[in-house]
Amino acid sequence: MSDTAWLADRLPYGYFTDEGEIRLRHGGLLCGYEIHGISLEASSADNIAAACERLQAALVHLGTNDMLHVVYRNERAHNRTPELR
Repeated sequence: MSDTAWLADRLPYGYFTDEGEIRLRHGGLLCGYEIHGISLEASSADNIAAACERLQAALVHLGTNDMLHVVYRNERAHNRTPELR
């Protein structure tokens, strides 16, 4: 018997579906979505508060062992060139 542990034996992934989802071992499902929200710079405080309430209301549909991972990218900061003085 070998003590070698293969990477495929350690990862929880099963297979990719035709819809771009990943079936996990033991019956799990991994889905990814890209959601574009409102412009924070161009929206009023009331519009931002309303969008936050809608997001909060949507999260109640998650169940036990569901998770949400959010990545916020500020494109303006990535494309900014340094100011010359």
